[in-house]
Amino acid sequence: MTTSHRSGRPNPGRSRWIEAGAVLGSILLLPTIFTALGRFTFTAADLLGFNALAGNLAGNAGTTDVGWEVAASRGLLDPGVSAYAPLNTIAALIQMTSDNGQANSHPPTALPLGIPLAYLPYSWWLPCWMIAMLCAMAITLRIMGVPIWVAYPTALVLGLTSEGQNVLTGTYPVMGVALALAWRYQNRPAIAGLSYALIVASRGAGILLMLYPVVRRRWRTVVIALAAVVVLALLALAIEPSVVSGFLEAGRASITFNLGRPLLTPAALLADVGIPIWLAWLICPFIAGVALLRRRSFFWVIAWLSFAMTPIAWPHTFAMVLPLAVVIWRSGNLGIALVILSAAPLAGLNSDVVIVWPVFITLSAVALFACRLADPPTADESAPQMQDFRESFAAPDEPKNHNVGQ
Repeated sequence: MTTSHRSGRPNPGRSRWIEAGAVLGSILLLPTIFTALGRFTFTAADLLGFNALAGNLAGNAGTTDVGWEVAASRGLLDPGVSAYAPLNTIAALIQMTSDNGQANSHPPTALPLGIPLAYLPYSWWLPCWMIAMLCAMAITLRIMGVPIWVAYPTALVLGLTSEGQNVLTGTYPVMGVALALAWRYQNRPAIAGLSYALIVASRGAGILLMLYPVVRRRWRTVVIALAAVVVLALLALAIEPSVVSGFLEAGRASITFNLGRPLLTPAALLADVGIPIWLAWLICPFIAGVALLRRRSFFWVIAWLSFAMTPIAWPHTFAMVLPLAVVIWRSGNLGIALVILSAAPLAGLNSDVVIVWPVFITLSAVALFACRLADPPTADESAPQMQDFRESFAAPDEPKNHNVGQ
């Protein structure tokens, strides 16, 4: 381990640079290795049941969620096509094949986010993106204070599950990183504000998270977040003036189509058993309200409410809630048990039967009442909560700090 010559203690700054370099090297080099191995990669992957994953990593890119979002961004830039044209129309712009006739369902503020990849070869950047999303899950855990020797193996295991493979071709791990940053750096308005902005801009339901800085009167954070969202909206409008009407028509139609599919959100499940939809939508705010009356962590109550109130969620949405899973885990033995039970459905071999999302929402609601979840740190590098979490994962030869929380 890297140490300081003066104190003999680990040098965290240098260690972080080394870790960042290793992550970047993995993103750039691993896809090349998969491609170079060629037939051996597919043979081994087929034996292990990862042939689709190996195909994407080796450059034989199929239709993916992130490809859809980048295709919409390319449609935004192409004067002859709308960003909200059907996917089977705009997919060809990035050399992706698809027979999906639905339009992008994300708000116009999300469209500029995919511009950096819009003109790069899809078969080249998708493998790099997949490794980046695997690393993003690990980085989320690292931001939350998980040791490196736990974070990266955990991310690898999650990425190899049936739904984890869908996570790697989506954008939910980015949302997980943003949520972790928003929690970890509440005292840094620029970091927190841009993190909130990323969640709100890419998925409008994240606007509930903005209640935290508003109620806490962190006005600089609020201003930075709103300014970033406005800039993204104005950029999309400047490039395609009809983008708002396109979203209200084609985008809304796509949302309506998805809402008609079998969903695993709390409201959808309650509606399936005969509970009126309006009552189903009231249950989650009621739970959050009771939790607040019991003086539970305001940040995590609001985060849980934003997850529970999301109108559309898929099993692979779990990557976005990793920060909440971390604080539940470190709350004690009950929290550890709840996280293990929540993750158990990921062991399903068939993604069609994975019910990780409603299970996590339900068990995390239990955690809101039964566990003491950590509030955002009051200091950037020495928050007791972070020390406490590192202690819970202490290596056998690592001394524990028994003065945590004083």
